[in-house]
Amino acid sequence: MSSENIGTCSKTVYATRRFVRLSQFLRHSARPIFALDVDCVVQKDIVRSVPADFDALVYRRSNECFINMQVQGGFLAVTASAQDFIDFIAAYILNFEQNNSAKWFLDQMALVAACTWFAANVPQLRIIDAPRKMINLSAEHSLDYITWQYKGLLKLESFE
Repeated sequence: MSSENIGTCSKTVYATRRFVRLSQFLRHSARPIFALDVDCVVQKDIVRSVPADFDALVYRRSNECFINMQVQGGFLAVTASAQDFIDFIAAYILNFEQNNSAKWFLDQMALVAACTWFAANVPQLRIIDAPRKMINLSAEHSLDYITWQYKGLLKLESFE
């Protein structure tokens, strides 16, 4: 395990840095790695809740009209076979960071770009959609979901 000192950074850089680190972590792991939002509560066995055969597992919202919201940035699972996929995402993010032009939703745009590019150019990479019950993004807490993400003012409430 390691850490990095990136100095004072914006919330955007803080939020996207996990994907850069995920690329580095995956190089040293033979197991799938799950990246979740820090405000995510895991309510069920997440490993048993995902399909058996995937290289990258993403949570898509196909009914979302805004492109930056079509792949949820708060959940990603990758295996060693997806190293190029996560490296693409990390490079996309670092490009904007290095140009001091990182904006909110950068992680989600990187995920959209990676899913689109790899589907067209590396069709053998198994980018699978996470089960619908993977993430509850609503204000209503429900144990029917595998994870629940605190959003907005929910972050100030206690979880029971």
